[in-house]
Amino acid sequence: MRVLTIPARQVGRELLGAVLAADVALGDGRRAKKGERVTSDLLPVLAALGDSDLALILVGADDAHQDDADRELAAALAGPGVEVHGPTAGQMSLRAARDGLLRVDSVLLRRINELDRLAVFTLFDHQPVQAGTEVAGAKVTALVVPRAPVAAAVALARIAGGVLRVLPLLPRRVGVLVSERMAAGARRRFHVSIQRKLRHFGCQRVAFVEVPSTQSAARAALREVRAGGAEIILAAGGSWTNPADPLFAALEEDGVALERLGLPADPGTYFWVAYDGATPIVGLPACATLAEATIADLLIAKLLAGERLTRAELASFGHGGLFTRETVFLLPRFPEPPRRAVAAADDGEVPCRS
Repeated sequence: MRVLTIPARQVGRELLGAVLAADVALGDGRRAKKGERVTSDLLPVLAALGDSDLALILVGADDAHQDDADRELAAALAGPGVEVHGPTAGQMSLRAARDGLLRVDSVLLRRINELDRLAVFTLFDHQPVQAGTEVAGAKVTALVVPRAPVAAAVALARIAGGVLRVLPLLPRRVGVLVSERMAAGARRRFHVSIQRKLRHFGCQRVAFVEVPSTQSAARAALREVRAGGAEIILAAGGSWTNPADPLFAALEEDGVALERLGLPADPGTYFWVAYDGATPIVGLPACATLAEATIADLLIAKLLAGERLTRAELASFGHGGLFTRETVFLLPRFPEPPRRAVAAADDGEVPCRS
């Protein structure tokens, strides 16, 4: 790659394929934009500019034009569920091809961004996204770049099958357990909230069981939702700070151990997760019984994407787990229910840190 500045009248066919290093006014309001290649059609127009200086970038055999490099890089970055658009203004756009859960290989992303003159930037890993959402941008940061770093990035990405994937959210059969200790108004609000979330995800509710405060009743309720074919079980309204809560005792009696009690997320520290074989059971704290977005929505999205909530995975929520009004956009958003559906259910707010 070499930069050449010459009078426009000296531009000849030997400079075909050279790249304009700056915008060029062609007269009559027309402009040739920086990054544009010198073509046979453009040659006489440039020559007519006379003694005006032109800055050209000569493209060597080991170089690549920005647009070509951008396309090659973006195509390698895009894994299943991601489509490529562009280039526009020297940048590619990678977008979700379907509703789903975005997965980003952050280690590989960093390795690629350590290569010279490459810039790849994404949404956060594990973020639920809708079809058409821009999940990443990619570009090389010069009009002409050496092929070597682009080739290295492409090789790394292709070995991994892409840096970004959007996993489909598969509808599941969901059973819901609600402790009778939950106030009637809060229980109705939770019913409305969980129903619309399950509808949003295309899930089928197989049971909504109110659980009396005894171990035997909790165990019977678990059996009921299992028998109904529940693939995910949600539990709400229990006293999750009490190790003797009837549902905990019922799980222990059935040989089901907690994967984790308490998550490093706020709101959400009183969530818990257990697995009955392959069936996840998620305990929801008080704040998750409201219509507001909580980390419960993110956990449900991960389960619908077929991911298992391991101890290590749950521990990783601590980084970025302080959810504020400014960061709640990371969680799925659901259409508001009709006011009449919740008007009678308003028994006051349930504190998220209870």
